[in-house]
Amino acid sequence: MLIWKHCDEWKMNTYENTLKTKYENKTGNVKTEIPVEAIVPTVLDNFNRNEKYTFYYDETNYFGKFWVEERQKIQPCFNFDIDKDFVLAGIVTRNEHRSVDKEQLWQRLHLSPQVKELKFKKQFSMPDFVQTLGKGRVNQFLHYIDEQGYYIHVAHVNAFYYSIVDIVDSVLSLEDIEEYKETNKLDFQYELNRIKAQLFELLYPQRAAVAALFSAYGYPDLKKENMDEFCQKLVKLFGLRRELSMDLKFLSGMIQKAGKQKNLVFLEKNIPNVLVEDLAFLYFHFIALFPNSKHIFDNQKEIRRKLDNYVIVDREKNKLENYEYVDSKDEIMIQISDVISGIWGMLYSFLNGHDNNGIRKMVSELNKEQLDSLWMMWKLMHDAEQENRGFIFSFASIQCREKLQLLGRLAYERKTKKEKEYGNKTN
Repeated sequence: MLIWKHCDEWKMNTYENTLKTKYENKTGNVKTEIPVEAIVPTVLDNFNRNEKYTFYYDETNYFGKFWVEERQKIQPCFNFDIDKDFVLAGIVTRNEHRSVDKEQLWQRLHLSPQVKELKFKKQFSMPDFVQTLGKGRVNQFLHYIDEQGYYIHVAHVNAFYYSIVDIVDSVLSLEDIEEYKETNKLDFQYELNRIKAQLFELLYPQRAAVAALFSAYGYPDLKKENMDEFCQKLVKLFGLRRELSMDLKFLSGMIQKAGKQKNLVFLEKNIPNVLVEDLAFLYFHFIALFPNSKHIFDNQKEIRRKLDNYVIVDREKNKLENYEYVDSKDEIMIQISDVISGIWGMLYSFLNGHDNNGIRKMVSELNKEQLDSLWMMWKLMHDAEQENRGFIFSFASIQCREKLQLLGRLAYERKTKKEKEYGNKTN
């Protein structure tokens, strides 16, 4: 199921509809041509896309392809830990930004001169997110990014959410939502995303049962003759109807209706058991969103090989050539991006594993350095969005974004309270 999916602000386009042409380069290699408008619809034009920046990238929790594994004598399961979001993140600079003084940065981070390269896993990572926040080197790193005036960019994808949203897109239309809400004055995409979020929260704890169901029917490549049976078994995972929200009652009915009609448009003619064919769409999102900027990726062979299967063209059929690959050993900004992607990868894993009460408890128990690091993360994200809303991109449940907002608000409130208490003591 390779679908160019975006930040839930517009209707998805199917891969088959957007990738219709081929591009043959001078070496004779055939590449799939992707129109810019298939990646970045005009709804995002208010993101100030024409600014000239330099983006540096690295990634964490890269899974390449996401599928349901089937092994003899082993229950079907997902091939990747769905608690871990794929994160593509890094630094954004302008021409006026100062270059990094490597010696000064090493001294600040208390790194030996023998250390040749920044690596999140080697020098910054701790067993969990909260412990990582408390590491002095992490705190100094976040302050350094802020003091240098650099912006961060962060994009993340939750593989499980990505895999199930086509269920909702296949069974609900604008007319269905309007009839259910008894009004045509509504934000269709918001209502759709609310229902997707509830489906995600319902199925996420039942991952083993979901994987088994997907495996049994070759999801997302359902056959017409199996659609009704698949839908009936999916609805059984919803549990007792009287305990469901109104939205989930509505969705369960629409799933059963679509199954009887054998009409699940996004869940057929795909590759059986393959839920995410590759992650190229996320890399191309930034390339297309900021066509006048320069995009510099770590020269990872597998990623480069996949990206090189495609070419992006604008409305005039001009090829976008605004990106390149460099060896991270030779580019300190890629190394800094590795640390950023690692920290934010741990953040999203924490959010996936905790509800609002768990988040409140965590923030209330943070020590001074942990709280300061969390606040700096929130500040860097806020400053990035103030510079350009396109710097932060999420393909995950809206509840994940709501948790992130809660985390930031709690960090601000506790930090402000601590500062007032300190001020009162010194007066």
